Amino acid sequence: MAIQIGRVTITPKPNVPSMETVTFPKPFKSQPGVVLTPITSVPGTFLLGYGTSHNTLNGFDAYVTRKDDTETIMVWIAIGQM
Repeated sequence: MAIQIGRVTITPKPNVPSMETVTFPKPFKSQPGVVLTPITSVPGTFLLGYGTSHNTLNGFDAYVTRKDDTETIMVWIAIGQM
């Protein structure tokens, strides 16, 4: 098993899920588990939601939805077979 970590910055459109594609530094041999969390002091008030989709051996899509267009830093960790 291997762990890869990183950050992705998303500047969202207000009230619309906004996405950035993350590419892992090294591809995994099988689909990894991915955990994503925002760095924020306004969860539930301006930051409405976040998540991942299209998780592959090479990366994933990170999403954030906010009430405003404030740049949001998301930290991710992926765990899987290398």
